[in-house]
Amino acid sequence: MGWTVEARCYLIDYWRFKDETESGCESIESETWERLSTLLEEKIYRCNDGREYNIVLTLIDASWATDTVSTFCSQYQSGVFPVMGRDRKLIGGKIKEFAEFKTQTGIPGFLIHVDHYKDRLAPVLRRRWHPEQGNQQRYHFNTPIDATDKQLKELTRESRSEKVDERGRVSHVWYRPPGAPNELWDLLVYGHAAVEILAWDFCIRQNQMDNVNWTVFWQSFTA
Repeated sequence: MGWTVEARCYLIDYWRFKDETESGCESIESETWERLSTLLEEKIYRCNDGREYNIVLTLIDASWATDTVSTFCSQYQSGVFPVMGRDRKLIGGKIKEFAEFKTQTGIPGFLIHVDHYKDRLAPVLRRRWHPEQGNQQRYHFNTPIDATDKQLKELTRESRSEKVDERGRVSHVWYRPPGAPNELWDLLVYGHAAVEILAWDFCIRQNQMDNVNWTVFWQSFTA
């Protein structure tokens, strides 16, 4: 996925790397990880205007095969990080979209408040847009015409439902039916988090700003 100003999203490529061997992708020796390395290090996207873009940031879900994912990410000095989803709010009900953590191997990773992003993006998928309407709204999602129905259905496998805890407090959670594929939805969620992590790192960590300045951030990529 690629993003432009106002975090408008474009689905560019969508692959599945599979390993049918006994150990599968759980082993760092799997050729799947080598294929991923080649993609991250060598893939270049060329625009109609001649500009070239490489992959700036990669987040890998470490909820499964955590040690293997951490080992893979540790090969890179930056730009490739393990992530895990979380659904907890901070004290006082304030939402923190993501938080940095250290893995057991000592490399940085990110905890992503996935429900926050799902709440934000679900209405976006219901939008309609035509070129005569002008610029697309913030977060607008675009897919190529050859995206398959099977792929697009992965965006809508989950639904938001009400949950009542033992104290009678009502909250809302996202529910996925067992076995229902939702990988594209997860990619969209983590992808939007990746954009905000990039902006946070550029503005606050690298340039010592008090807050994320989206105008300056986007200009840094289009200059």
